[in-house]
Amino acid sequence: ARMQWLAETMYHDRMLAHYEACSLETLGNALKLLVDWRVLQRRQIPQRAASAAAAAKGKAPPAMVEGIALLPPYTGRAALSQLAASIGRFRRPAAVRAPVDSLSSTLAADLPMLARL
Repeated sequence: ARMQWLAETMYHDRMLAHYEACSLETLGNALKLLVDWRVLQRRQIPQRAASAAAAAKGKAPPAMVEGIALLPPYTGRAALSQLAASIGRFRRPAAVRAPVDSLSSTLAADLPMLARL
């Protein structure tokens, strides 16, 4: 759920070009692939809010939640940027926009009543 929220936030901030990138299935497949490539590792980590409250009250250890961590050599910015660039080569190019003149003639052909305006 957090990954999907982050992806949707990135989409609305125009950091992601396609809304399909926010799909849970897409995110899950990407996570699985990055784990298989040994870029990421799944880890159980204590829930932050619960750990502080439990420690203050001297209670049992907090509940664990699933998290992820980068594995070496991808902990450095250079290797991570190189991986992102390598993956980026497989992206589809942005759609080419038609000039305004051809767009208006296409609309007039598709919608004859616009030709009279």
